[in-house]
Amino acid sequence: RKGEVEGEGKVEEETAVQEEKLEGEGKGGGDDEGPPGLEDINSGDLPHAVEVQDPNLPPPPPGNGNGNVNVVNSVQVEEMSEEDHAVRDQAIDTLEATQGVQILAMMLEKIRAPMLEGGFFADEDLASIMYETSSRSAVSKKVLETLWRCQTEWSAEEVGKWEDLTGADRERFLEVLVKDDGGARLDLLSSDLSKLGKLPLFETLSGEYVALGENSSGGQTVNENYTLGSDLSLDGEVSNFLPESALSKFIKVKDEEALLRDMNVEPLTEPLMILNFVLPAFDEMPAERKMTFLARFKDKWEGLKEEETLTRKMKETKFVVRGGGAGLWVKPCDLFDPTHELLQVIYEDDRTKFPSDDMSGEGWLMILRELGLVKSVDKASFKACALTVEREESVEKAVVLHSYFKENFSEFYDPEFARGLGKIKFVPSNMYTPGGAADSVRLVKYENVSVFKDANLCFTVMPVLGESVCPPQVMWSNLGIVSPPPMNIVLGHLRNLVNDGGFLSDWDYSAEGPVGVFGSMFRYLEDNFGKLSPRIKEALCDTPLVPIGSLLVKPRMLFFRMSMSLQPLLYELPRWCNGFGKFFENIGVRESPNVDDYVSCLQDMKERVGGDGVLNPNELGAVLKLMKLLG
Repeated sequence: RKGEVEGEGKVEEETAVQEEKLEGEGKGGGDDEGPPGLEDINSGDLPHAVEVQDPNLPPPPPGNGNGNVNVVNSVQVEEMSEEDHAVRDQAIDTLEATQGVQILAMMLEKIRAPMLEGGFFADEDLASIMYETSSRSAVSKKVLETLWRCQTEWSAEEVGKWEDLTGADRERFLEVLVKDDGGARLDLLSSDLSKLGKLPLFETLSGEYVALGENSSGGQTVNENYTLGSDLSLDGEVSNFLPESALSKFIKVKDEEALLRDMNVEPLTEPLMILNFVLPAFDEMPAERKMTFLARFKDKWEGLKEEETLTRKMKETKFVVRGGGAGLWVKPCDLFDPTHELLQVIYEDDRTKFPSDDMSGEGWLMILRELGLVKSVDKASFKACALTVEREESVEKAVVLHSYFKENFSEFYDPEFARGLGKIKFVPSNMYTPGGAADSVRLVKYENVSVFKDANLCFTVMPVLGESVCPPQVMWSNLGIVSPPPMNIVLGHLRNLVNDGGFLSDWDYSAEGPVGVFGSMFRYLEDNFGKLSPRIKEALCDTPLVPIGSLLVKPRMLFFRMSMSLQPLLYELPRWCNGFGKFFENIGVRESPNVDDYVSCLQDMKERVGGDGVLNPNELGAVLKLMKLLG
C-alpha cells in the first residue's frame, strides 16, 4: 500500500479509504471485517517490497522516472486446492495489514527501492510470489537481500536515495527491519545482520547516520564501529585527546544494544580506544592533548599493561619526550635509563639520551622500562658509549667504560662485536714519557696498543693498556690486540734503549728496572731468533745490549765463565742472563776467553784510548792482569 503511515490510526484510516476505492472500481470487496485479499486489489495500487527475480541474477534497475518499469516474467504456479488458496490468501492479508509492513513499504518507496508492480502479473502468480514471503522475518530477509544486491551490483547513482530519509525515518526503518509489531526480534541470521550493517541506519555520536564498517585488517567478525564502554565518557577527559574524526565511529546505543552486540559492534574499552583512535592520531595531536592522554595512561597503567597488543603497540610509538629541552618525541627504546650508573657517566653532558625531567620520575621510569627503555648496557648501547668517548676524547669516561667492559665481559663475548670495537679509538693507554715525567694518557685503537704484560717489550714505541682496564685475553685477537708485539716493534724498542747507552745511565722507567726489561727482551729474542734476518743477527753480536752496572756491554766481550775479573775490558755474563744461554751463544758469547781474546782486547783498548791516552785505575788494573795472563 502507498502513502505515508503514521501510527496505527493512520494505517486503519488509509485501509478503509483504499477499500472504498476498490469497491468503487468494481474489483470485488473482500471480507468487511478484515483486510482485503490480494486478488481484490488493483495491481497498480500496491508496490510490494518483494524481490521476485531469480536470486542468481542481479535485480533490475529502478524505473526511469516516467512510469516505465522493467517487466519481470511471471513464475509457474503449481495447482493449489481451494483450501490451500484460502490459507495462502489469509496469510498474505494478515501480513499486509501489519503496521510494520506498511511502514516498510513507505520507507522503501522513499528511498526509491526496486518495487514489484502488481499490474504486470496475473493475480494468481502474484499471490504465489507473495506467499513465499508471508512472514515478517521472510519479508525483512528479502528486503535486506535486495538492498544489498542493489549496493553491490548497481552504480552509486542507481542505489536508493537515502538522503530523502529523516533521522526519524531511519530509526523506524531499522526498527521494522528487525522487529515485529509486538517489538520482538525477528528471526534474522548473521548473514542477514551483515547485510543490515551495510545500510546507513545507525546514528553516531556526531549525529550522522552511517553503515557499519569492517576493521582495517579485513576481519570478518570485528567491526570498526563501537559503542562507548561503561568506563568511558565523552564528557570527561577522554574528549580532550580523542580526535574529532573518532566521533563518527561511535554508535548510539538507544534500544538496540543487543542488536549491535549481535552485529559485532563492541563496547569500546580503554585499551581499544588507545589502540584504534589515540595512537593512530598521536603524532598529529597538539602537545597539550598528548600530555592529557599520557597522564591518564600513566594512572591506568596497571590495568592497561595486561593487554599484550597495546603494550606491543606502545613500544613502537613515539610517545616519550626526549630530554634536553628540544621537545622531540621518540620511542622508549631510543632512550637510556637515567638511573644506570655507567650511562649516567658517559652521557652526563648529553641529556638528549634520557627522558625529559617530566618523565624521569620513578613512576614513569617503571612504565618505560617495561616498554623498551634501555635499562642495561648491551652490545649496541656499549658501542654507542664507545663512540661517544671517541667523539668527546674523554679519558675519564674511557676508563669507566673499560672497567665496566672488564667486569661484564661475558655479556660482550662476541667475535663480530669485538671486531667492531677494535675500529673505535676509545682505549685508554699510558705512553712512556722520558725524563721521569708522568706517563701521558691517550685514547687509541686496540690494534695500536700493547697489553700490560708486554710493556717491557715495547713501552718506548707503543702505548700500554693498564691491567685494571685490560679486557680478558680470550677477546684480544678479535679486538685487534697483538700479543706479544711483532718483531719490528721489539727491535725498535731495543734500539731506543741501547742507543749510545744513554737510556741506561738515566733509567726512569718506573714500572720495571733494567734487568727485568732486558730479560723480557732476551727471552723474546731467544724464542724468535729464527725469524731474525742475518743482518740483524750480525748486528746484535756487536751491539752493547747487556746491562752490567751502569754500562751496556757487547756480547763479544762477554763469557760464560772467567777465572778472574777483567772488567772493564772483559766481562763474565751476569747470572740473571744464564736463563737465555742459547740466545747469547747465537750472538757470540763464548765459554771462556783465550789468548787471542786477550790480545784483541788490548788492541781495542789502544785504539780507544790512543797513543797519548790515560787509563783510569780500573782500566789500568785490568791491563796489568792481562799482561800477567799473557806472560
